[in-house]
Amino acid sequence: MSATNAQPEALEIIIGSTGGSAWGVRLDGVSLAYLCVPYSSNEILTRGSSGFPADFGSPQERIAISDEGWREFFAALDAQKVWEWKEHYDSGSDDADTFWTFSVVRNGELWRSGGSGSWPGDASVRGYTDEFKAFLETVRQLIGGRDFGHSL
Repeated sequence: MSATNAQPEALEIIIGSTGGSAWGVRLDGVSLAYLCVPYSSNEILTRGSSGFPADFGSPQERIAISDEGWREFFAALDAQKVWEWKEHYDSGSDDADTFWTFSVVRNGELWRSGGSGSWPGDASVRGYTDEFKAFLETVRQLIGGRDFGHSL
């Protein structure tokens, strides 16, 4: 995905587990709304017609991201080749309780990926793959080192 603008038109990243903790970031105008829910259910995943949640919940914090911060974020995503990820990853297990979504609109182009108990990379790896760990670290860097995602 190539881009000329530093900030995307829309961005949302959510990760959590049913009945467990959940984290989310969502672009809200010029800042990111950051949400960390210690014990959640899927209510933060209620989708609107755009594919983004209709109700994100109450953000704990708003985070301003500089143009340089956005450029570094997208450069890291480019290096990680996230644009080659599948739209959906599924473990095929009814017990898969960890879910994640990543949606972005940049220069009018919608891109999304997500999964349930599965992520990009070697599917035989127990827990998060190296590719997915790198992605979560990139999100943490974007939001100034704040907590984001389980440690699997």
